Amino acid sequence: GGGGGGSLLDTVEVYSVTNNSWTIHPPMLIARIFHYAFRFRNRIYIIGGKNRSGPIKIIERYPLNGSMTVGSFSMFTPRIQFGAVEQDSLLFIIAGFGPTGIVRSVEVFNASREVSALVSSSISLRSARWLFVAAEGTANKKIYLFGGFSPDFKNGIAPVPYVDEISRVTSVIQKPDPLQPKQFSMDQNFPNPFNPSTNIRFEIPVSGFVSLKVYDVLGREVVTLVNERKSPGTYNVNFDASGLPSGIYLYQLNSPEGTLTKKMVLLK
Repeated sequence: GGGGGGSLLDTVEVYSVTNNSWTIHPPMLIARIFHYAFRFRNRIYIIGGKNRSGPIKIIERYPLNGSMTVGSFSMFTPRIQFGAVEQDSLLFIIAGFGPTGIVRSVEVFNASREVSALVSSSISLRSARWLFVAAEGTANKKIYLFGGFSPDFKNGIAPVPYVDEISRVTSVIQKPDPLQPKQFSMDQNFPNPFNPSTNIRFEIPVSGFVSLKVYDVLGREVVTLVNERKSPGTYNVNFDASGLPSGIYLYQLNSPEGTLTKKMVLLK
C-alpha cells in the first residue's frame, strides 16, 4: 500500500535479501496510506490508515504463505498515525487522528483470537494525542507516550509537554465485531466475464475447514484455490485463468455451513 504518483496503492511487494529481488503479491482489499502493519506468526495485519473517504476501520489479514485469501475485521475507532505497541499476540492501538479529530481512546487487537477490544475506562490518557511516539518499558511492561500534539489546551492544538503512562492492561471491554459475518455467503465473481483473472469474495460465520474449487462444465476439477481451516471473516480470493481456454466455469465453496456454487465466464 501507500501513495504513489498521486494515487493510493493496494499493491503488496516483497523484497528478498537472499535474491536481491522484488516480487508482487496479491493486492490488499483496500488501498490506504498512513497504516500500520503488525506481524503475528505467518500473517500480517494491516491496521488503520486512510483512503479518500477518510480513516479506515477495517483490519485486513494478509497471509505470508503465498495464499491469496484475505480476511477482514474491524477497529472500534478508525484512526491514522496512532501509537502502536506490540506485546506478543496483542497490539495496543493508542490515540491518533480519527473521523472527528484527535482521539483519546486505547484499544487492543488480539491477533491470536482475531478480535478487537476497547481498553477499560480505568486506563485513560491525560489528553488526546496525535503524531507522538509510543514505547514499552522493558522491565515493567508499561507503555510510555512521548511528544505529539493535543487539542486539550486553552490555546487549541499544541505540543504535549508531558509523558503519559499506560499500566499493564489486566481487563478490557469485549464487544462483538460488527463486521463479523452473520451468514455463510459467496458473491458473484468480479469482473465477469473476465480475462485473465477475477476475484471471488465469500463470508463464513464460524470456524471450520473451507475449500474453494473451480470446475469446468464437464465437472472436472481445474484448480483448488482454498483448502484449509478458516476463522470467521470475509475473504477475497484471486483466480488467474491465464492458462485456460475461454468458456464457462463453475466455482464451488464448501464449509461446515454448506455448499455454494456459481458460474463464471472466461472470455479471451
